[in-house]
Amino acid sequence: MNINNIISVSISRQTKVAQAQGFGVPLIAGPNGPNAADVISTYSSLSAFAADYATSTDEYKAAAAIFGQSPAPTSVKACKLQTTVAQVITMTPTPADNTAFTVTINGTLYSFTSGSGATAGQIVTGLKNLITADPACVVTPSGTTTLILTAQSAGLPFTYANSANIAAVVTAACVGIANDLAVLVLDTTWYMLHTAANDAVTVMQAAATIETMNRMYMVHLSDSAVITSSTTDLASKLSAAKYTRTACTWHGVSGEYFAAALMGVCLPLTPGSETWAFKTCTGITADSLNDTQVGYLKDKNCNFYVSVAGLNVSMQGMVASGEYIDVMRGVDWLTSIIQSDIFTAIVNLPKVPLTNAGISALQSIMEKDLNRAIGVGLLQSYTASAPKASDLSANDKAARQIGGGGLQFVGQLAGAVQNVSVVGVVTL
Repeated sequence: MNINNIISVSISRQTKVAQAQGFGVPLIAGPNGPNAADVISTYSSLSAFAADYATSTDEYKAAAAIFGQSPAPTSVKACKLQTTVAQVITMTPTPADNTAFTVTINGTLYSFTSGSGATAGQIVTGLKNLITADPACVVTPSGTTTLILTAQSAGLPFTYANSANIAAVVTAACVGIANDLAVLVLDTTWYMLHTAANDAVTVMQAAATIETMNRMYMVHLSDSAVITSSTTDLASKLSAAKYTRTACTWHGVSGEYFAAALMGVCLPLTPGSETWAFKTCTGITADSLNDTQVGYLKDKNCNFYVSVAGLNVSMQGMVASGEYIDVMRGVDWLTSIIQSDIFTAIVNLPKVPLTNAGISALQSIMEKDLNRAIGVGLLQSYTASAPKASDLSANDKAARQIGGGGLQFVGQLAGAVQNVSVVGVVTL
């Protein structure tokens, strides 16, 4: 007789796991690469990277700085960015006498009123003269019977509007790093971006775009204006914009990639367990900065690398807004694991009932992840709560959602020691 007739055992596999984000993986993006634009390649060693990138490229030098740390990330991703394209808008007026023709560029209105015997050429010339006279305008106007507006910077878009008596056509759409990131963000296995090109358009567009994503951006700057009272350098602009997902670094030694090296040191560490200050980066020379220059860097929330008590270390560990990098990364990580673990439970179980027991089961998963956050040093404590099934509205129950505020927690960050004051008294 078959034992199945006596003992029947059926084991289901609840092994589906939601894909986790790669919080330890950097992405190097630049003008070079072996693939078409926005196609990401993964490299587990510098020698593998060298097979696709010449050692003279900025992408290779950044990868060398990352892989040169110990321990280093287990992999580095890289991709080629699209060639930037300047936005071009062509506007054609319909001539009319004694009529206002208006064009608005980035919120600034330009209005030309025609006279008697108006022609398209006269209207276009009148609008061109108005736009050209504005030194703050970001477009270059041209054309004879049509008004052609061309962005002064490729990759930097401008907004426009026009009166009904002008027809507007997009002659060339803007292509810049914002377009690339819209594609690259679909790959969830990388977390921190490093751009090989650090011109103003690339940096500011990347920072503005990353701010809308669950990623971070590490910028390398070497412009001497950063360590002065200048308010127009990139570090100042990033700080003024209060970007919370862009960390700015300054390093004055040519040919070294401090930003990439710092990524290499910190990304292997569990999110929330680290600070990005006081880290020694292999292959990076400490800058010699006076107190005034250090003050400017601190005011701009810009990270830098100096020698302190004989040790070369990174300073600040901040994003441009003044928040700490480890806090941003740690909170992103905590968000990700809570989402992933709760979703995995919902997928694997036949059903999570909208009852006190079901709600409590999901709260337990959330609390398990909060305890993980305490374990790595992101949080020092938390309180959690969830509504009772009886408190849910009819609409909540119909939508099969935990309403009433949902699962909630308040966590207290553990923080980190970055300054110490010691007061002592010695006596005979």
